[in-house]
Amino acid sequence: MLSGLRSNDGFQNIKQLIKKGEKNNEGNGNQFKSKNRRRKRSEKLLSLLVDGMRQECADVEVFNLREHNIKFCQGCYNCWTKTPGVCTHKDDMSRVLYPKLLESDLVVYSTSLYHRTFTANLKAFIERTLPASMPYLESDDDRTHHPARNKFPDVVMLSVAGFPELEEFKLLSDLAQYNFNTSNCRLIAEIYRPGSQAFSQPMYSDIAADIYAAVKTAGQEIIRDGKVADRTMARITQPFQEKSKMIQTSNLFWQTCIDEKSRRNNLIKEAS
Repeated sequence: MLSGLRSNDGFQNIKQLIKKGEKNNEGNGNQFKSKNRRRKRSEKLLSLLVDGMRQECADVEVFNLREHNIKFCQGCYNCWTKTPGVCTHKDDMSRVLYPKLLESDLVVYSTSLYHRTFTANLKAFIERTLPASMPYLESDDDRTHHPARNKFPDVVMLSVAGFPELEEFKLLSDLAQYNFNTSNCRLIAEIYRPGSQAFSQPMYSDIAADIYAAVKTAGQEIIRDGKVADRTMARITQPFQEKSKMIQTSNLFWQTCIDEKSRRNNLIKEAS
């Protein structure tokens, strides 16, 4: 099963869970999305990733977190003691989203980069997966963890950022690798795209088209091979332009917005 998650509250997160069928690579899918502003670049990349997955016969269902009631974890630990494996909250997370998560073999978290990490809605979703763990402590080598109550799906992380350096994703990558490379799940791919504001600039349309095609290819490879090929990742992360030129262009754009008291999206629409 493939599931994704998008949250619309000032950011965009998308989570996809994929389960391949035993025959003909058929599967069922769910997708959960989370974002605030519409038409985010991460949503565009996710849709292309999903297209590639579907071409490999993964079945995808989409959920928008903004349209679902997900309460914050309150740290009561009832899911460990009073009602083991069951959250005390009775909301869309416990009734719909969490069961979909447990049915899946792979989850793709797609998020815009907010303060160099994932957004608040996605974090709230992840925190509500605590019932999948048991309260006991175990140690593997130098790392202590809670044993799993339920098998957790493997993870793909997808994110975009406006800054031109790929290093901007280091904190997000560290969090993903530490949280999702465990005895109970694997982080099988990380797809990060810096300089994302250049996607809207016509002068970079050829490069953007190649990046979009590479993201779609990545979706196929994840389902078919369980990873993204190095050559595909190199296409996804290729630079739009030299960093100094990108900084100059970005500063000119924002100064124009300030001078004309124009919203960013209106200015982009007028220029296109």
